[in-house]
Amino acid sequence: MLLLDSLYINNSGGKILLEYLVEQLEKNKIPVFYLFDERCKDDFQNVPKRRKVYLKANLLNRHHFYRRKGGTFSQVLCFGNLAPTIPLKVPVYTYFHQTLFLETPDTLSIINKIKFKIKRMVLDSIKSNTNIWLVQSANIKKGLMSKFELTKSQVKVMPFYPPLKKIEKIIIGERTDLYM
Repeated sequence: MLLLDSLYINNSGGKILLEYLVEQLEKNKIPVFYLFDERCKDDFQNVPKRRKVYLKANLLNRHHFYRRKGGTFSQVLCFGNLAPTIPLKVPVYTYFHQTLFLETPDTLSIINKIKFKIKRMVLDSIKSNTNIWLVQSANIKKGLMSKFELTKSQVKVMPFYPPLKKIEKIIIGERTDLYM
């Protein structure tokens, strides 16, 4: 069974992609266990309770989850930019889409700059716990390879997004408060 770890995804573009991914996995009856951010507790009601867990998004909770359950999956897809905190004996794919890990804009406050520096250090320390990094574009691939000293074979461009009609419905219709 695949583990889809989306612990740090709870709003914005990442949430749109996550919703679409879960919809497609469920529609195609792919056996998946989901690790969701507790801020999404009201979402993903179409997923049976036995195949999902909601946790408070922090590194320690995620680490404990992997220590207890990490060996029970046949492969892992980390959707929130970070590889597992421990090495696993199964293929691990990490979907990376947070450009702030690559370059911190001058417009961020000192506190946020420090936070992203620490997050980059964490990412750098656990990057070897993933087999393949997946990214949306060639520019993200280039930045990820450069910043974290990864090879071309370790990073694959794999863009995906919901159809435009679905995006229009979300932005214009029912969920404008979350995405604008």
